This record gives sequence, structure tokens and C-alpha cells, in this order.
Amino acid sequence: MSGGLRLALTFVRPRLEEPVRDCAERQATALRNLHELAVGISAHRDLGLALQAVSEAARELGFGVAVVNLVRDDGDLEVVAVAGDEEAREALWGKVSARASWDELLAAGDELHGTVFLDHATVTWPEEQAMAAWIPEAGSSDDDPDAFHPEDALFVPMLTADGELLGTLSVDLPTDGRRPGAQTRELLGMFGSHAALAIDHARLLRDLKAEQAEQQVLVRRLQALLELSRQLAATSERGQVIRVTAQALAEVVGCDQGAVLLWDDDRSSLRSTAVEPAAGPVLSAHLDAADCPEARRLAGRGDPIRLNATTASPPVRRLLGAWGATEALAIPLGGCDLPAGALIAGWREGGTLDRGSADTVARLRALADQASTALANAQLVDAVRHQSLHDTLTGLANRRLIAERLQELLDACSPQDGVAVVYCDLDGFKAVNDTFGHGAGDELLRAATSRLLTSVRTGDVVGRLGGDEFVVLLPDAHDEDEVAGTAQRIAARFERPFHVEGTAVHVPTSVGVAVHRGCGGDPDVLMRHADAAMYLAKRSGCAGRSRVVQAPTSHGPAVTGAPVALSAAALDD
Repeated sequence: MSGGLRLALTFVRPRLEEPVRDCAERQATALRNLHELAVGISAHRDLGLALQAVSEAARELGFGVAVVNLVRDDGDLEVVAVAGDEEAREALWGKVSARASWDELLAAGDELHGTVFLDHATVTWPEEQAMAAWIPEAGSSDDDPDAFHPEDALFVPMLTADGELLGTLSVDLPTDGRRPGAQTRELLGMFGSHAALAIDHARLLRDLKAEQAEQQVLVRRLQALLELSRQLAATSERGQVIRVTAQALAEVVGCDQGAVLLWDDDRSSLRSTAVEPAAGPVLSAHLDAADCPEARRLAGRGDPIRLNATTASPPVRRLLGAWGATEALAIPLGGCDLPAGALIAGWREGGTLDRGSADTVARLRALADQASTALANAQLVDAVRHQSLHDTLTGLANRRLIAERLQELLDACSPQDGVAVVYCDLDGFKAVNDTFGHGAGDELLRAATSRLLTSVRTGDVVGRLGGDEFVVLLPDAHDEDEVAGTAQRIAARFERPFHVEGTAVHVPTSVGVAVHRGCGGDPDVLMRHADAAMYLAKRSGCAGRSRVVQAPTSHGPAVTGAPVALSAAALDD
């Protein structure tokens, strides 16, 4: 029997127990059985079950063993179903034979009613390397020309309606020990036709299910793209744009890992900002344009590029290695000819990048277009918000942002925390404006801004309230001596003259300080205390000198409208 190993098995042929029937009656019974078997096979919608049913049903036609070989995608034939003998099943299951050997055998045999009989005396089998065979060891007399010899073979080619070979049905060990006659072979041929239809039907259903599954995946990915569109339209916050884009990558393009990298102008590099699913090492990855040609290509607003872990530059190999990815697709992000970053979709070994890669690229491009537009919109919103919260002349926080930050700092205060406000007013600024003009006055304000910024700690907030009035917010104001030191340092910086249009101009500052400790601080009250202290410093100071006055520290919930009382000690420098 073709399709397995050449083994020697002892098989005792059973005696024919049924009495010999009238030929017509026997044929009618066989046809009824054939119809029932065909109906049973056709009921199977699963290809594997249909193939096994074919082999089982073939035995019912009077054989001890039946084997089904199915044509694979590469054209060779593989044993996919065995019925009748467990040792035969173990020997044959999964064995593959070359298509050329099958073609040679089917052409060499005696064809009748859609079956092919191979007489051991006249047919030479192919080499075992090309086609293995299972041959039972059974008693057979060479003197009886009608006896079925162990090396005889009977095949039923199963063909589609177009004559394409689907597979073969092999039968062996006929129950009566005789070579099948014309009627039996006709029944086998008819059965082969029914089996081919059932197999073709089951295979078609399998292909349809696979196609439906692929369509469902495609629909889910398109739905994910639409959902991303909705989410991006609902937000103008840059961080949220980046997060939802990273989360959508896997759903939209079917990758194992996705990342959003943003362009860092200061370092001329792509920096990972969001990765889904999270992969810690990638979050800190940088692709520097200096040593990463892929980063330069992505910064140039080019087409999508394919990255391979074996051929990519070392920085990209490290990035992919952190994911366990073997290949990836990268596409630029940006707008108005300016680079914004890149999207990278990675696949682990055995991923599906090659399958439908053109469709994958199209969906990745659509995602990148949406993300680029959303990032540009978020950047515009950030710019508008920044302008609304910052002074256009100096770039410092304006009155609105100062009020927001002071409220936040006071709300976050614990009983042990403190917040300080340092209020500064430039003395003599009006004279500079009147003497040198408003342009010179603006330059003086920018120079004053620089001195304030170099006088404070990282985390302190410097703002301009308008005109020549500035304010500094000091979080974590636990040590009042440190607060006083910061105020004195600011005042000292303004003791040095400014240079306005080549002229040294002395513009001191009056500084008022107010500190609140504990919960329940009122930002308006704290600002009024600092403002009152500043005006007292201005009125009580020496002409041409900077002076600092600190209001008494307030504790706990503030009393709205409470007056500030300054002691004589507060007037000292």
C-alpha cells in the first residue's frame, strides 16, 4: 500500500462468511451502502473529519485497510487518514510522497472505472526514498491468478470536476482475498467521485472560513483605525495623542509591538516616548541621526522603510532586540515639511509582515497621517495655550498662570509645607522709558528677567504681572531663612547697573515677601501680603538701593481680606 513505510506485517485473511448472493442483489445492496456512505461523508464540514470518514467508509466496501493521501500546497501527497489497522496507521500517518512518483504509478497501472490496479508481477515500484510503501505479509498463492497478492495495489484517484488531482484513496486486504472485479472497481470509482466532492466541499468551506477570518481581522483593523480617528479628534493634548496612537498600532496593523518616537531637535535624534505593549528598555531608546542612517531617512520625510534585525544599524538592532522583534516597518511622522517623529511596528519571528504587506503599509500610512495631523493640531493648541499663559515680551509666566500655579501649590500643601511669594517692582523704570524710549525699556525688562531666572532654584516659578512688576513663587518653603536668602539674592542682583544703549543705568528693585505654612492658604491673600510688603519696601528704602521687606508668616486657613501687619524688624535689610 502506497504512502507509508515498507514493513512486514503478518495478516491472516478472514474467511468469507456471507453466502454468495445473487449478483444483482449484491450490486443493489452495495449501491445502497455506497449512497449511505456518501451521504455520511458529505455531512462533514470539517476537512479532517471528512478525510477520515472517506477512509472508514472505503473499508465498508470490503477491504481491511484504507488510506487517504491528500495533495499539499507544494504538490506532493501526504497521508492524512488511515483506517483499519493501528500498525498501518502508525507506519503511514503523515508520510509524504513525491508527486512525480505518484504520477508514475498511476500511469503504469491498469485503469478501469476510475480506479488504477497495480499488478505486482508487471509494475516496478519507485525507490523507497521517493515513495514509501506498507506491504502486509499475507498468504497468497501465485498459482491463483485471481488472488490479491501482498504487493498488489489498488488506487482510486480523487479528482475535482476540472480533473485536478485532490488526492488518492488506497485500499488493501480485500475481505474475500480476491482481486477486485469490475463491479467492485466500479463501486470504488463511484465512491471516489463522491469522496472527491465531499473533500472538495470541505476544503472549500475551510478556505471560506479562513477568508472570513481574514476579512473579520481586516474589519477589526479598519474599525480600530476609525476609533483612532474618533479618539484623536476628541483630544488636543499632545501626550494623549501619543498614547492612543501607540495603543492603536497593534490593532490597526497587526504587529506584535508598536512605538511612537518623537524627533528631538536638541539631540538630532528620535526618542521613544510610548511603546505598546510596554517594554521598559525601549522607553529610553534614542536613535541618533549621527550613527543611525534609518533615523536620518525618517527625519527626511521619506517613504516607509523596512527594518530587519540582522541587517539594520546597531541602534535599531538594539531597539528591536528589546522587543524580541525580528523585523519592523517604520514610517515618518510630521507636517509642513518638518519632522515630528516616527511610528515603528515590529513583528516577532513567525509574524505576518510578509502576508499582505502592501495592505499593512497602507494601513500604517493611514495611521501615520492621522497621527501627524493630530500632533500638528496639538502643537498648535500648545502654542496657543503657551501664548495665553506667558508674557510675550519676556516669555515668563503671566498673571493667569501665576494664579493657577499658586493655587496648585497651596492646595498641595501639607501642615508642614510652605509656599512663598516674592514680589518685585523695578524702581526707576519709568525714567528709562521716558529717556531712552519703549524699545530700550523692553530690553531692560528682558535683562531683568535674565537676572531673576539666575537668582532662583530649579522648580521656582518666575512671572511678570505687567509693567515693571515681577513675582517669584517658591514651593517647599520650609526654611524661612532660605526664603529670605533668595529674596536678598534677587535684590543684590539688581544693585549692579544695566547697560541701556551704551549707558550704565541703575535700576534697583523693591522686594516684598509673604510666606504661608500649612493647609488652607488663600492665593489672593498671600499675593496681597507680598504686594503690601513690596510697597512698604519701596516707601521705606533708601533712594537708589534695593530693599527687602517680609510680611509675617501666615499659618492655616487664611482670612480673606485680613490686613498685613509689618513689624519694625521687617524693615531691616
